[in-house]
Amino acid sequence: MGTTKFFFYLAICMIPFGRLISEPIFQSAGKVVPLSFNDIALGVLIFAYCIGCFIRRQPIFSRVPDYKLILLFPMWCSISLLLNMKHYGLSLGATLFSALYLMRWVAYSFFYFVSYEIAADRSTARKVTKWVFVGGLWFALFGIAQAVFLPDFALQLHPEALPFIDFDPQGHRLVSTFLDPNIAAGFIVILGLVAVSFSMHGFRRWIGPLFLFVGALAATLSRGGFLGFVVGTLFLLISTPSLRTRLLKVSMATLVLLLALYPLLRSQIEDKERFSLSDSSAMARLADWKLVSDVIIDRWITGIGFNTFGLVSPEYGIVREGALAFGFAGDLIVILALTGLIGLGIYLRMCRSMLASLARLGNEADNRWDQAFGRGVGAATLGVIASSFFTTLLLYPQIMAVLWILWALGKRLQNETDARAQLINLKPVQAAG
Repeated sequence: MGTTKFFFYLAICMIPFGRLISEPIFQSAGKVVPLSFNDIALGVLIFAYCIGCFIRRQPIFSRVPDYKLILLFPMWCSISLLLNMKHYGLSLGATLFSALYLMRWVAYSFFYFVSYEIAADRSTARKVTKWVFVGGLWFALFGIAQAVFLPDFALQLHPEALPFIDFDPQGHRLVSTFLDPNIAAGFIVILGLVAVSFSMHGFRRWIGPLFLFVGALAATLSRGGFLGFVVGTLFLLISTPSLRTRLLKVSMATLVLLLALYPLLRSQIEDKERFSLSDSSAMARLADWKLVSDVIIDRWITGIGFNTFGLVSPEYGIVREGALAFGFAGDLIVILALTGLIGLGIYLRMCRSMLASLARLGNEADNRWDQAFGRGVGAATLGVIASSFFTTLLLYPQIMAVLWILWALGKRLQNETDARAQLINLKPVQAAG
């Protein structure tokens, strides 16, 4: 397990690097499959974990809660992909190209299994949480520096890229290492909402990171990010009536910070029309949803197959190039279009199971840290789901990595809470002297 731990923490360290260093390995229909340091570290981690299980003669998945539900999703996606290979007459090469993205989803789910195994006690769970958030702080700090000094960072990093096809010119918006302001905002929303939860539970050391995340979120100018943050904060407000006064104080301090930042961001907000609902960005999302509605209606049970949109979209009169060829706005809409109602139902059932464990941890844990963690990660999950209606978040590698890790820690902490409660109930009562 020692080797697995080393590569696990190494993989966590690689998460904030995002797409900063990556190399293209495959291409189809104008879409490039990159290989990043994060992918390499994860691959080594999976290898070390599986070898360790083999040496110890332990099953890979069955010791971890909800493993059947998690594996059911890629199993159905595989069936859907094979069905649509025949339906659309896709070549074997094209089908295998689409399957690469399904394999990536499975690979990143290993963060859940390994996190659960490694966080065998509360102290280790807190240590893993610290590592995740230290990486998040680095991500936010680099992003703020990038927003100030490196405008249009993605196009600077990839001068060969096509503007508005591979990367959009973003000016001084924060894109950090993900090279996209909306995805960066989703990542910050997760970390920021957990920081809100810890701050309202009385952990003052989280107030500084919270303000940093709020400042970074403001620099993204992402409507989806702001919506997700508001949704998560409202969830905390509703679910923790005993702490509403503290949360309101934290929220007021956050609002004051945003008002203080407004003069610095005003020109960007006006240039990018970030408060408008009729700008080109908003209209493009509405156009995406209108186009994909025909796809959903046609294949509403099985979907069109995982990541096949760029291959089959010409049959629906949709022709796009580059990074836009295979994707469109809205993760749940994407999952519905690619995997049908069956796939979406399985995915939502999985999310429900994670949220149920986090809710129980927030309400039943016997210490403030666990309560803050459970409520914060629950709020973060709802927040990123809300944000994902505007862009691809739930299927983005680094977003998946952080969610899988936090979900696994929540499961482990809740199981420990249940075990302690059972032990207390079984402990014999001493007779009065």
